[in-house]
Amino acid sequence: MKTLSSIAVLLFTVVLCNAQRGSISAYHDVLLNETSSITTNPFGLTDAQLAATIGSPYDLESFVRGNIYVKDKLAKKDVFIRYNVLQGTIEVKDSERTQNHWPLSRQEDVFVKTILNDIFVFVPNNALASDGGYFQILSGGETVDLYKKTDIRYVDAYEAKTSMETSRPAKFVKTDVYFAVNKRGDFIELPSRSKKLTDVLSMNSDRVNKYIKKNKIKADDEADLKKLFAYYNAQFKSK
Repeated sequence: MKTLSSIAVLLFTVVLCNAQRGSISAYHDVLLNETSSITTNPFGLTDAQLAATIGSPYDLESFVRGNIYVKDKLAKKDVFIRYNVLQGTIEVKDSERTQNHWPLSRQEDVFVKTILNDIFVFVPNNALASDGGYFQILSGGETVDLYKKTDIRYVDAYEAKTSMETSRPAKFVKTDVYFAVNKRGDFIELPSRSKKLTDVLSMNSDRVNKYIKKNKIKADDEADLKKLFAYYNAQFKSK
């Protein structure tokens, strides 16, 4: 298994526009089926149902320019990428204008980076990775990396049966779970309470706890967690 931390280090130090030219054949190899494109509405809903649903099944609604990597090497540059969270697939197309797009193969050594610096890696189903799937690498460091797993579920509309009830439209419900990933590739789910974060980030726990309190770090705030992990990795490196 490819060391996840090495992927994080690689992708946080590689600039998209300066990456080496990749192999077109390698790019084709990691697409599941180029002859069968994804439909525009693959969720088993009618177009009317989808239009009436609150929220989105995607991490980003629009395709974003990015690169595909295979085994740490650039396989295809300047493709357009969208993460279909509900179905757990990365959708890829060659041109911004084309409607045809394909699912990326769900392999450990295939990962993507967008021009927005969003990095997605596939982690197989195992007890340490919350049932596996795609994870977003939010930060990489000397000691521990910060990963995010996003889940989206579809909740049916509810039609009120009495005047005492309220009808509710269908909706996509999004949930983010954050993980610390050490250099052994172990996934440790972060607690929902800030005071418990030092149970995971245990080195220099007194100093880390003071940092959390001083900076009012919230365990469910992505920007706060990035700051905390940057601080934690800096503390370790200074030793």
